[in-house]
Amino acid sequence: VVFITYMVRRWREVGRDPAAGIVIARYEPPSDYSPAALRFIRRMGADTRCVTADLLSLAVNGNVQIERDKGFLKDSWILRRVAGHRDGLSASQKQLLDGFFTGGNELKLDNKNHSLLQNAIKKQTQELETAYADRMFKRHGGSVGKAFLIGVASMAAAAFFSGGHGVPALVVLGVLMLFALMAFSFLVRAPTSEGRKLLDEIAGLKLYLGVAERDDLARLSGPDAPPQLDAERYQKLLPYAVALEVEDAWTDKFTLAVGAAAAAATTAAISWYHGDSISSLSKLTNAVSSSLNSQIASASTPPGSSSGGGGGGSSGGGGGGGGGGGR
Repeated sequence: VVFITYMVRRWREVGRDPAAGIVIARYEPPSDYSPAALRFIRRMGADTRCVTADLLSLAVNGNVQIERDKGFLKDSWILRRVAGHRDGLSASQKQLLDGFFTGGNELKLDNKNHSLLQNAIKKQTQELETAYADRMFKRHGGSVGKAFLIGVASMAAAAFFSGGHGVPALVVLGVLMLFALMAFSFLVRAPTSEGRKLLDEIAGLKLYLGVAERDDLARLSGPDAPPQLDAERYQKLLPYAVALEVEDAWTDKFTLAVGAAAAAATTAAISWYHGDSISSLSKLTNAVSSSLNSQIASASTPPGSSSGGGGGGSSGGGGGGGGGGGR
């Protein structure tokens, strides 16, 4: 009872989100935020798709080339660093770029390089944590820690007073308390006032990127008319669509705007990706989002270990608000 009462009280005190603002379509990403930064803030934490989104942004920016060779049993992925400018790169993107290529200008995404990949991803995550955690959202780790201690004390007291009887019931109770603690650690997270404003902007960008149907486009309201959608703009915003998991809708939107022939020409003209999946823009989108994301998750895991969840599947639609935290 004390365990549950404490968590409910703390959630009411600190876990409720500030009220969301009015979400309108945004045609550009919030300035000075990389794709990974927007995903990190929206999720209130990092995952593999943060890496994928920033890597794709580096490729579109001309800093990296991505190559995928189809194999009989598995594909081979290679990243190649392109010498040139670093203007406009965020701190987390620089960490990723330098970390991936500490051993040279070419990196194969496989388990042999898991240590290098882990270190690069760790540095990117640390950069995101330093820049945005606490400023944009609060995890309230102290409250989670206190809830854990209360839970442990409650279990110890229950075991003592039961006199060693009812062990199965104690095990079930312990499992239920563990799930309750996990739920609490998620719900107690909440954006700050600054973070809430940015979440509204992120939701507006996702609304624009994720609306692909012609009728929905006609109803889309924003501060002014959306910019003309061409190949350059499509590629520029693709990493943000991947970060927000609306890459398929963004590709459909581009194809609808320019026509199938122009979309095919865009596919053929892309220079930062080489692979068998280049035959169509939809296949390329899948390759540089879900497939690349899975490969990074697998390659950064030591041999013999499970890669776990890579964070985010292929796209969805629409434009939801912030993801996570107590409501």
